[in-house]
Amino acid sequence: MHIHIKQMTGRTMMAIPLGPRKIELLTYPLTHNPIKISLLQHYLNTHQKDAIDSTTAAFEINTRVVLLDQLEHHSESFSAINPNKKIPALVDGNRVIWESNAILHYLAGLHHSDLWPTDPYLQTEVIRWFMWESSRWSHCIGTLLKHRVYFPFWGYDGSPQEIEKQTQRLDKLLDLLDETLQEKRFLAGQVISLADISIAAPLMYADEIGLNLDQHPAVKLWLDELTSSHWWQQSQQALRVFREQAQVAT
Repeated sequence: MHIHIKQMTGRTMMAIPLGPRKIELLTYPLTHNPIKISLLQHYLNTHQKDAIDSTTAAFEINTRVVLLDQLEHHSESFSAINPNKKIPALVDGNRVIWESNAILHYLAGLHHSDLWPTDPYLQTEVIRWFMWESSRWSHCIGTLLKHRVYFPFWGYDGSPQEIEKQTQRLDKLLDLLDETLQEKRFLAGQVISLADISIAAPLMYADEIGLNLDQHPAVKLWLDELTSSHWWQQSQQALRVFREQAQVAT
């Protein structure tokens, strides 16, 4: 069995040992936090077991695009789901989950994925990188992407001053990543985890922001391994399709 993913009106079939249910993902595929979820979906699709236990039931993830450029995330209906007015958000019955790293953990847990380690120390490592990502990494690279990618995509000019400021900050953050990856193949150890997906997601735009990793060879080696994977390339293609369709729509 495979997880089937469709763009914009996406529907993801996943297998878990629970009764049938439908889950709704509210997202905007252009931006880096939703890219995390896309990467996870494609990873799970690629690593889905060929044989599924007869007690395992399928569930659907229905994707609803929230148009940030039209401020739909500030609507009353969306604010009722996430009062922070940010995407992505996940609705599973009467359960509402926001914060992209929390959604990663929830979906990986439902799927019993090895992206969430069983060892308590390695779990702590993933949580530590989640915290670093949300407090340091995401603000820096997210702001850079906003001015280099998102604003131009929506027809606005980015701030050269903000681009310069965040580019300098990014270089220091890459120093820390490089030091870590000199000792480990992946961020939380020798196998890939949710930490890698969370932090690598915005680097899908590495070429567009002119990221030069010559001074961070361990980061480059790590990113090369991720970007050469089938699941990364599928997610990248999904992003490309979304951008093309969005431009046609405008």
